[in-house]
Amino acid sequence: MLPGVRALPAPGHLAVAIPSQGETALLVGDAFAHEVNVAHPDWNHFSDMLPGQAAASRRRLVARAGRDRAIVVASHVPRVGLVVRAVAGARLLAA
Repeated sequence: MLPGVRALPAPGHLAVAIPSQGETALLVGDAFAHEVNVAHPDWNHFSDMLPGQAAASRRRLVARAGRDRAIVVASHVPRVGLVVRAVAGARLLAA
């Protein structure tokens, strides 16, 4: 591992935090199958083999991304962005 790079607890998925120059990127793999999972982390994808754990992981990742103002990179989402709070929940704002 590189200094500061951390694997994050995300049962059902793999997530990694990468800090650099005071900012953080969260690589969340396929935890978010679509950017709608940011606003609705309890919506599972057909490939979630452990739906309850996968949804809990997404909730923690959304909370961390918002708290840390981390750039989120997801395997199946065509853009990277920041998680921001909206009136009806969180959403992904293009970076």
